Amino acid sequence: MGKVDSKKLLVLRSGETEWDAAGRVQGRVDLPICPTGASRVRADIAALSAPGASPALATIFSAPDEASRETARLLAEAVGARLVVVPELRDVGLGLWEGLLYEDLERRFCRAGRLFLEDPRGITAPDGEALADYAQRLDKSIFKLLRKVKPATAAAFVLRPIALGLVRCTLNQADVREMWGMVTDRPPAEWYELSKNDPRLSTGSSGLRRAHAAA
Repeated sequence: MGKVDSKKLLVLRSGETEWDAAGRVQGRVDLPICPTGASRVRADIAALSAPGASPALATIFSAPDEASRETARLLAEAVGARLVVVPELRDVGLGLWEGLLYEDLERRFCRAGRLFLEDPRGITAPDGEALADYAQRLDKSIFKLLRKVKPATAAAFVLRPIALGLVRCTLNQADVREMWGMVTDRPPAEWYELSKNDPRLSTGSSGLRRAHAAA
């Protein structure tokens, strides 16, 4: 398990929805897992719950949308962990972009649509939420929840893609410009180990806050 004061953290992408599969912007629109997404989630969970494959999970924190809750429920049932739904972990609101195909963002919204996919710092969708504001609130929520995880134990976070990408930016101390790569170029489930004095647990020095301060 490593040092006795360390915490193991699993971050897991919620199961794919029909909009995810179609390449549509989802934001806070609440959709269930599609059949293909459910099959992939079950395969991921089977690998995680295989004997000796992963540390034993004590708590699973889930975003409140249906896809995240179902993913977390399946994981909790497989590993016997406690499930906690956290409203603050919901994905960012993307206003008028929600439902659009990602490939249409630049055509419909010009520079803002292109930057959202290339360098999302400082971007706010029409009638949506500023990504920088959302990221800071998400960062604070993750920090508070991690403080509740006891040393020498393991917890999981089940998140929608944008929230997942932002959290991974913090955990990897990466610039927020790498957000999409943190979603598309990495596996759906990843383990991290955090020590008691890990700088990633500090709200004053997290990767998200540094990235947005520089934006």
